[in-house]
Amino acid sequence: MLGRLVLVLSLLAAGGVGSVVAAPTAEAAAFAVQRPLPHRTYRIASWYGPRCMPTVGASTFHEGQDLSAASGVDVLATAGGTVILAGASGGGLGTVVAIKHDVNGVTYSTVYGHLSSVLVKTGTTVAKGQHIGEVGMTGTATGPHLHLEVHKGVWRQAGAAAVDPNVWMTQYGGDLAAGATSVAARSTATSCTYYTQSDVNLRSGPATSYSSLTVLPAATKATSKPGDASGTWTRVTADGRTGWVSRSYIGPSWKVLASPVVNASSGLNVRTSANTSASVVTKKNQGASLYQLRAVKDGWMYVAVASATGSQTGYVDARYVGKATPTVTVSVPATTTTAAAAKAAVTVSTPTTSAPAGTLTAVVDGKTVTASLAAAAGGKATLTLPKLTTAGTRTVKVTFAPSGATATYNVAANGTASFAVTAAGAAPAANIVATAPPKPAASAPPTPAPVPSPAKTTAPTAPKAQSGGSVKATNVWSAARKVTVGARVRATTTAPTGATLAKVEWLVGGKVVSTAPTYTLTRTTAVTVRATFSRSGYANRVVSATFTPANAPSAKTYRTCTALKKAGYGPYFRGTSPYTWYGDANRDGMVCE
Repeated sequence: MLGRLVLVLSLLAAGGVGSVVAAPTAEAAAFAVQRPLPHRTYRIASWYGPRCMPTVGASTFHEGQDLSAASGVDVLATAGGTVILAGASGGGLGTVVAIKHDVNGVTYSTVYGHLSSVLVKTGTTVAKGQHIGEVGMTGTATGPHLHLEVHKGVWRQAGAAAVDPNVWMTQYGGDLAAGATSVAARSTATSCTYYTQSDVNLRSGPATSYSSLTVLPAATKATSKPGDASGTWTRVTADGRTGWVSRSYIGPSWKVLASPVVNASSGLNVRTSANTSASVVTKKNQGASLYQLRAVKDGWMYVAVASATGSQTGYVDARYVGKATPTVTVSVPATTTTAAAAKAAVTVSTPTTSAPAGTLTAVVDGKTVTASLAAAAGGKATLTLPKLTTAGTRTVKVTFAPSGATATYNVAANGTASFAVTAAGAAPAANIVATAPPKPAASAPPTPAPVPSPAKTTAPTAPKAQSGGSVKATNVWSAARKVTVGARVRATTTAPTGATLAKVEWLVGGKVVSTAPTYTLTRTTAVTVRATFSRSGYANRVVSATFTPANAPSAKTYRTCTALKKAGYGPYFRGTSPYTWYGDANRDGMVCE
């Protein structure tokens, strides 16, 4: 047990913070701590204790104290001790440093989370005030801050228990509030509002072994009490029923799948349910944006009429919504010759995105050339048209087919341009003078005009072919980890001699779905990763590999994070942050923090 209780009374004063602390015990005097951030570089933010989840996957009982600070601010050891972890936490805390301290024979641990960098190594001894890392926002974080935890015992070992960092720090002479620029008020919320991020089971208890009461569709509103949780499960009430859901599937805001527009010229009714006899919530005019919250079912789309979470929702007939048609503008030189290939400058624009992505196809005289338009190109590309062998006016037609996760439209669009082709090297026309022709001799026919020989043409030299090169998909966390649904993979390439990687493409069903270096696997469908290598004086070398990701493991097979990692699975991704979690056939999951 610690010494006698130290009474702490925090006072909030205009323009600053003060504290009145009873005289420290002898034990506190023998073990003094210091604040983990320099004086007046932080503000007291989210407090220790029960709370509403600030983001998807976050806990409902905050086991630490958040100190909001700028990225890069020095993080200091509150006391001397031994580093038990320096690096990835494997969960929502992101990059951490954890230190074990001895307080008169009692073990405590301090944990510093969401760091942008660490300056110490596991197993080393650190002194009080030593610079151990820098403030960041790795893991589950809505902004840069230090998450400070204090545990009685060794963190993450049996018997360890979290304690309030504010009480512990003040008891040992490191009052956090006294060094802050400001202090946020403690939350007084008695109810929390969440939204399901996908279809999820509402279970009778906090584990997948409990029966499913019902399936809550995506974007279902649910309420809960702060801290009403068991492990990674949260108790909620939705659609009149109370049960448990994994916190990986709920969050404070809903998830918008797409932003279609109304195509119907007469406008479109948003209804209370998925049938034409249902009452009308509101009517949206042609061209108005909607915000899709669920996959289309039986021809109906569940949408919000505004992007803000909690705005009006309803159902619309999916036949009358679509995505904005892009505009394709083609510019070519006025003239070219049969000895040269014209270049077509193409601009693709649409009101729904400034970064269209897809495939450009040009056709002239039945000859076709294609090129990929990357989102980073800002809608602009150049196509080299095929060489033409005969003179005359031509029309080039360019088709843009959108693809990839960045596309916000679902139709192809065309653009055309005209240009003249003249024969290369043709002799100038003779200057003809009108005179009376001489009479031919009676015994000899007129001599025919000589026929000029066709101009000699030189066939263009074909570029040399490259050989070698390879590409394969590997888990971004480690090549040793398995490639399954939910994992993020990267294109691991080996370039041919002298070549460089020009682009990476991910294809599903023969269509390009992404041109990013990494790709998140969402279903058990064959995926092709294709790499293009370029080298001056050589034709491009294109290599590919096709694979089909396996399903993520079932919760019945791996019930702990340790077992999951040992078997080579994870991490799995939700949004942009990595978690060791999986969505099994029951649409539940596990988060390891």
